[in-house]
Amino acid sequence: MGKSKKITALALVIALVLCFIASISPTTTKAAKKPAFNEKKVSLVVGATKTLKLRNAKKAKKTKWSVKPKNAATLTNKKKNGVKVTGNKPTKKATLTAKFTLNGKKRSAKCTIAVNPKQKRQPASEAPKTNAPTPPQSIAPSPSAPSPNPSTPTEQESPKPTEKPTEVPTESPASSLKDAYAKYDIKIGAAINGTSSSNTIVESPQMQELMNQHFNSTTFSNLMKPQYLLDQAQCQANSAGGNDAPALNFSGIDAGMQYCQSNGIGMRGHVLVWHNQTPDWFFRSGYGNSGEFVDKETLKNRLESYIQQVVEYCDENYPDVIYAWDVVNEAVEDDGEYRQSNWFNIYGGAGYIADAFRFAREYAAPSVKLFYNDYNTFLPAKTEAIIQTVRPIKEAGDLDGVGMQGYINADWPDIQTGNPNVRDAILLFAEEDLEIHLTELTIRVPNVRSVKEADYVNQAAKYKELMQTIVELKSSGQANVTSVTFFGLMDDHYYHFSGNPLTNPGQDDFTRLFDRDLLPKPAFYSVLDAALAR
Repeated sequence: MGKSKKITALALVIALVLCFIASISPTTTKAAKKPAFNEKKVSLVVGATKTLKLRNAKKAKKTKWSVKPKNAATLTNKKKNGVKVTGNKPTKKATLTAKFTLNGKKRSAKCTIAVNPKQKRQPASEAPKTNAPTPPQSIAPSPSAPSPNPSTPTEQESPKPTEKPTEVPTESPASSLKDAYAKYDIKIGAAINGTSSSNTIVESPQMQELMNQHFNSTTFSNLMKPQYLLDQAQCQANSAGGNDAPALNFSGIDAGMQYCQSNGIGMRGHVLVWHNQTPDWFFRSGYGNSGEFVDKETLKNRLESYIQQVVEYCDENYPDVIYAWDVVNEAVEDDGEYRQSNWFNIYGGAGYIADAFRFAREYAAPSVKLFYNDYNTFLPAKTEAIIQTVRPIKEAGDLDGVGMQGYINADWPDIQTGNPNVRDAILLFAEEDLEIHLTELTIRVPNVRSVKEADYVNQAAKYKELMQTIVELKSSGQANVTSVTFFGLMDDHYYHFSGNPLTNPGQDDFTRLFDRDLLPKPAFYSVLDAALAR
């Protein structure tokens, strides 16, 4: 029996050794290959397109694509395992990143891209330079000046000015606005005004020509707001059938989005969450005009569904057109307190703001920037409240920057001096490492019923001082201002379509860079000179 036990023990040892050898043998067990691109390094010429694919990632899910720097290349035809890359701007080294879920684990893959120039760029003609830009004399703030209130913006029409504005050259400008500001890496935009596609830029070849020449960014002043996207009848039908998700109709934005896509104009999506122009029935049970307000959990679900539908529709149908979203708009009052809106009241606080950004980050493409947008951001109490609001959201990785709406009266606020002033607010946001967009830029004249030549001169001076400040802060590295949007292309917008200006002018009707005949105003040349004079 002793000898038998020894033989058995020896056989057991041999079996264990063989199992161990088998477990480490490369012929018996193959380690899972790491997901990677089919090419580690790619060289493209500006305008050339190449399809890159992921290997060893057939079961990848929720793939998100991004490229840094983002202006190096354009990504289209995004799929779970591949993407088309088009060279956009000469760049020695750009990084394409794919983030995805594979077998329940978060994975990523990277590829290095070099974008080479197609040909030497021709030098742009420049306007005559002055020795140094001369900012206008600052105007002391008026304590009695009314605070601009764009919460309920109007697009009313104005009568013709009682006096002819300063004569401006009729020949083509020496340089386009977008080209002049490209050297500072600042996008220049003009909003698409209108209440339907029938009275927007898509119906005007003349407006399109001007937009294409001078602007590389835009935003819908109305048509992308919840009021224009939500379909109440279908919402009610969904709810009655047991589906509480909101129903949306995107037909109002399709023509504008197609125009941007065809002409290479980026879009700031405006806006996902706002207390205004979001119908009261959106917050009620069954989407009815009356009845009980829904509870927090129901509203949270509606919020997520709404953001997901809007963001994914734009991304899937018009890829790479949206480069930034105003996720939440005007949630803070001028005194720094949170606005008592339906969002705030049903949530029982401002938690909806962080939720909105979290949902937007989840569903938006990785390259799309997410912004909090507000007016009067130069008021000290409001500036501080916004910073306190966005800081934890940015730390969570769900927010990129702040949109500073530019509703500015003729005599208030100051741009660089006085209290408050715009420059100080920009610097405070910059200290938080926030990307900054100037949005809805609108510098008003004192009296729209009696516009004088001097009003246009003063308006141009204020525009120039503001743009000089932006260029100075960006060039010196003090603030990362990357986009400026004028909240319309021309004065008296609807006159272009009807030929019949209204008799009840709005305060924003004479605030644009081009007049009602689409001719450049003094403000246009002052904005152009602010970039070229440096």
